Amino acid sequence: MHNFALANKKSPDFISELPQIEPKPYSNGHKIKWINHTLTSTEVTPPDNLIKICILIESGEIAITSVSDIANLLGVPAGQLLYILYHKKDNYRTFEIEKKNGKKRVINAPCGGLSILQTRLKPVLEYFYRPKKSAHGFIKGKSIITNAGMHIKKNFVVNIDLENYFESISFARVYGIFKSKPFNFAHPAATVLAQLCTHNGKLPQGACTSPILANIASASLDKQLTQFAGRKKISYSRYADDITFSFNQRNIDIIKKNDDGSYSLSETIDNIISKNGFKINYDKFRVQTRNTRQSVTGLVVNDKVNINRRYIRITRSMIHRWTDDKLKYALLFATEKGYQAKDNNHAIQIFRNHIYGRLSFIKMVRGKDYPGYLKLMSYMSHNDPLKTQEGLRAMKETENFDVFICHASEDKKDIAIPIYDELTKLKISAFIDHVEI
Repeated sequence: MHNFALANKKSPDFISELPQIEPKPYSNGHKIKWINHTLTSTEVTPPDNLIKICILIESGEIAITSVSDIANLLGVPAGQLLYILYHKKDNYRTFEIEKKNGKKRVINAPCGGLSILQTRLKPVLEYFYRPKKSAHGFIKGKSIITNAGMHIKKNFVVNIDLENYFESISFARVYGIFKSKPFNFAHPAATVLAQLCTHNGKLPQGACTSPILANIASASLDKQLTQFAGRKKISYSRYADDITFSFNQRNIDIIKKNDDGSYSLSETIDNIISKNGFKINYDKFRVQTRNTRQSVTGLVVNDKVNINRRYIRITRSMIHRWTDDKLKYALLFATEKGYQAKDNNHAIQIFRNHIYGRLSFIKMVRGKDYPGYLKLMSYMSHNDPLKTQEGLRAMKETENFDVFICHASEDKKDIAIPIYDELTKLKISAFIDHVEI
């Protein structure tokens, strides 16, 4: 076994020696600059053989023990690394986004050198993380679709939300991850990495390293709930902070029915979750029975993985608005969502991107040949001067229509539908939204 650091001397107490190794300031006219200048994504690259290094770390042939080891692993001078972590003040940009329930979600997005360092660390985390079968969030080859697919055609679907999921994973917990298997990093190295990956003592929403570390921190929870589900012959999955159980016979070890007909979560599940350092958000606890619409991570699972019809209707309505008066509704959309459009063209671009994003989601869930998707995409493409390749494909797939009726919402009843009815009588194939979409 050998140290990864280029120097073989014992790792210093890096906190006390920080003033000696931090970047040195010098005067440049009226400004102060640093000899060890600002890190950029193109200046220093991590080792090309990063995976080989990870293999050697995993086998125990390389020991990560010091700050220098971490600096070498990330391809950055040690002084620069410590300066970014302990002296630089503007490492994060904080902003809010609106949740579906109207509340605000705080996002802490890393900036500058810190963002670059986290991006370089991410492949190392991905190498060492071994996903549990039950975990579906932020994992290559998995998605909300694979997560929802675990719970098709079940009599009971139970949704549990973990409250403040990322924020509940503390600096100490992240430090413990790097100290234990499979990393086994020494105290100085684990401390620096925990500092690199946390903000105000917890995992920040907005850092590229947070989802993987959250999954690693949840591995014990996944293991225990998977074992529990296996004993009870029920299905269990987790997508980030969304936990789902499903089964056909009412299971008293999961839920219990109250006198008023509502359901409560059993203490068994509550205890497993709390012992793993998480807390349940009971405002989002739901039990969905077979005779109601059952959804998992936003997808309907009663008979197959499907999209909520309301999502389709809203998408169709947005395309109507785009067709009717794109500027008017783009400005309204930007105002409703709190987007800061630079000008009218920017507002239109934001609205357009949002519509195409919704269409892409429908395509992802239902497939590229789903008729409903093709008709919506074709409808949008017919009314978009900047046609996409996918839009042109959809238009070609729906060429079986002789007439494509586009109309303003107020003209639908008195003009568009009568025209459609007359064309139908003449056996002319016509497209109109309320029939074809």
